[in-house]
Amino acid sequence: MLAENVQHKTQDFFYAIWPLSRFVGYRPPTFPDFDNSFHSRLVYQLPTRYHQSHIEQLKREAEARNRRGEEGDPGRESGDTLVEEEGRKAKQLHDEREEQKSLKERFVDKMFHMAVTYVASFAAIAFLALSARAAIFANRGAPVVVAAFATEAVILYSEYQSPLAQPRNIMFGNILCSVLGVALQKLFLLHGGWTVGDIFGPIPWAAASVTLATSILLMQFFEITHPPGGATALLAVTLPSVAGMGWFFIVQIIVDSCIVLGWAMVVNNMFGRQYPTQWWWPSPQIVI
Repeated sequence: MLAENVQHKTQDFFYAIWPLSRFVGYRPPTFPDFDNSFHSRLVYQLPTRYHQSHIEQLKREAEARNRRGEEGDPGRESGDTLVEEEGRKAKQLHDEREEQKSLKERFVDKMFHMAVTYVASFAAIAFLALSARAAIFANRGAPVVVAAFATEAVILYSEYQSPLAQPRNIMFGNILCSVLGVALQKLFLLHGGWTVGDIFGPIPWAAASVTLATSILLMQFFEITHPPGGATALLAVTLPSVAGMGWFFIVQIIVDSCIVLGWAMVVNNMFGRQYPTQWWWPSPQIVI
């Protein structure tokens, strides 16, 4: 009950500040599905107060049609509001249009999303590489780009609707795995005669195997599975430059995670791709 109350209040807040809330993945619950006209699409981009006046206008138009007894108007089902009725009709029409798209239209849609993914991933890696120039990272020998974030870009900008690509998985998965990786690195370094990057002896394979397997185990246990997290943990026990950073590697992972996540919320929503679809628990609009 408490979770539901928090969810409802959060969604009310996001609806009140629309369209700014678009960039955290929020979408109004029924608007603009109830009306597919150009006017409705335009109003959809405006602040909430314009939505309410537009809804009232559509209600008046519907009542006028009912009074005139227009033919072909089936009327609303018992208990349905205007928004619910028109939303159901618009969804049905939308599904039919999607099914009837020609091969050319489907190809154009595919190329558009490929172009967005290209631009988004290009900019994300550029942001990460530029952030590594900061003295706080450069003075500690940080890698230009943590290799795990190549997989991060694939997930966030191509498979952005995947449950593995949601903010909870990104932040907690990456942080948990970076902490685990550095901790196990320190533990294995207690064994004399081995350094990170050394490929001979019994320690390298054991360190890599134990670290990756444990990271997956913990992510499964906490239900925050995130593929780049496993690579993040593995880098801490296999890459000398990461080992030289020590515990500061965790700071770089947090900063880089915030960069790619923030950029995903901007670029995906800017081009009509709703992200994220989930923050903490499932919701038709968005959940915090």
